[in-house]
Order: sequence, then C-alpha cells, then structure tokens
Amino acid sequence: MVSVGTKLFVSDNSGALVVKCIKILGSTKKIAKIGDILVFAVKKARAYRKIKKHDVRKGYLIRHRQRIVRKTGVIIYFFINAVIIMDMRGGPQASRIFGVAPQEFRGKRFLKLITLAHSVI
Repeated sequence: MVSVGTKLFVSDNSGALVVKCIKILGSTKKIAKIGDILVFAVKKARAYRKIKKHDVRKGYLIRHRQRIVRKTGVIIYFFINAVIIMDMRGGPQASRIFGVAPQEFRGKRFLKLITLAHSVI
C-alpha cells in the first residue's frame, strides 16, 4: 500500500533513485492506486542529472505491492513500489521506463507511458 510517507523507487532514467511520498492527488482515499498522481520529495539521486536531491516533483504510480484483482479473476502484484516522474505537461520526464507497466494504464490517458515501457502485463 502506498500512503503518505512511503518510500518509492523511481522506474525511469530521469536521475532520481528513491523518493518519499508527500501527498496523493489522484485518489480520494489515503491509499494510492495504480495511475494516481503523487507529490513526492527526492531522497536519493544520481549526480549530474536534471533532477536533484530534495526536489519536490509530481509523478504517476506505476507499480505497487498491493494485489490487483482484474475482472477476469487474475491476481497480479509487484515486488516493489515504483513511480515515474512527470513533466509540467503531464507526460513522462524521462525517455525510458524500466520494468513492466500494468495493463490498467491502457484504459486511462497514459498511452505515452505504455509505449516507453519494456512490456505490458
């Protein structure tokens, strides 16, 4: 479950490595779901990149450890909580997304994220 205060891994090549959730924008509850927009602070970053340590950014939650039950009865879950950093226009900040993206992104407005991901499950 991803809530305020949760540490998340960044799953793109923007330069940030670990972030901490400050606020959940996409959900009315205190727990974030896949596709929600989060506000977070960068805790660990690579040197000489666009995103620095202590930056406050927005991003999409792409994976979380909570189980997802689909309409077909399939249950999936991931081993880490991961986000993708977004730019001011709502698209991804980076040019690559590491790992897989869930199929739930297809139904929403995240087609650019689907094309950048390695695979979709």
